[in-house]
Amino acid sequence: MKNVTITLAAVLVLMVTSSVVQAAGDQWVTDFEAAKASAKAGGKYLLVDFTGSDWCGWCVKLKKEVFDQDHFKKEAPKNFILVELDFPKRTKLDPKLTAQNRKLSQEYGVRGFPTILLMDADGKVFGKTGYQAGGPEKYIVHLKEMVEAKKAFDKLIAQADKAKGIEKAKLLDKALGSAPAVVRKSRTDLAEIIIELDKDDKAGLKTKYAAQAAMDELDTLRPPRTRDQAVIKEFAAKALAKVAEIEKKYPMKGAAKQKLLSQKAMYTFYSSDLAGAKKLLEEAIAIDPKSAMAKSMQRSLAFVTSRLEAEKKKSE
Repeated sequence: MKNVTITLAAVLVLMVTSSVVQAAGDQWVTDFEAAKASAKAGGKYLLVDFTGSDWCGWCVKLKKEVFDQDHFKKEAPKNFILVELDFPKRTKLDPKLTAQNRKLSQEYGVRGFPTILLMDADGKVFGKTGYQAGGPEKYIVHLKEMVEAKKAFDKLIAQADKAKGIEKAKLLDKALGSAPAVVRKSRTDLAEIIIELDKDDKAGLKTKYAAQAAMDELDTLRPPRTRDQAVIKEFAAKALAKVAEIEKKYPMKGAAKQKLLSQKAMYTFYSSDLAGAKKLLEEAIAIDPKSAMAKSMQRSLAFVTSRLEAEKKKSE
């Protein structure tokens, strides 16, 4: 009886997925939950395409050069359930689909199109990409590389599962350290385990991951798309308050401190305190003048300095 139940469940999953695929057309699924169920049933991953099909130039280019090509159509479904989450401007979608897509874009922090996320059957992200030149053959190789990286990550996690205490924390740290940023940000569950295992901070991992969590939270603070100075200054005040909270709670140094000061300089600039922003940028650059972050901040410093000089000339 148990085997009959399992077989029936598998058939139902395939029926649901099949109907969704037909609705989306050309192997692509639009129902995210149905796609996850199908991935579990077939032992596959998810390739999720956040796209603007009727207005995003790079999305159209990716579809034409890669997704619509026979090589991709043949190879990609061997490992992936293909999921299209569309954000069209002229084409009308079913309201439920629109709501689903919006919710998922917020959940996964999608900020631009096309964004391609590779996920396991539970919806946990292990790879992120977008448009890649070179056609379908090169794109398939690119996807396989991310799958292999996931397998290497999984092996480290398996080793950590067999360990205990601080040794387990160090193995989890090694796994996250070898993974792309998108994995680290999506696997907050592992960070929480590390913090708990090193709650006395003897290995410095509690401070490390608490600081990373704080910076990830700061990354979500984006200035409003408006020229209304009152709205911008209100945003800046809230963001600076958050930075002050983080500085008090999580002592930082090195690259983490440099990034925090960079963010603080940006929010200070939005508050119209150019002199304050300049001072913060100089302080951040001084931490490690040769870092890639410092080189980027040099351009910001030059811009802020030119604005200060222009304002000084106006006042003379």
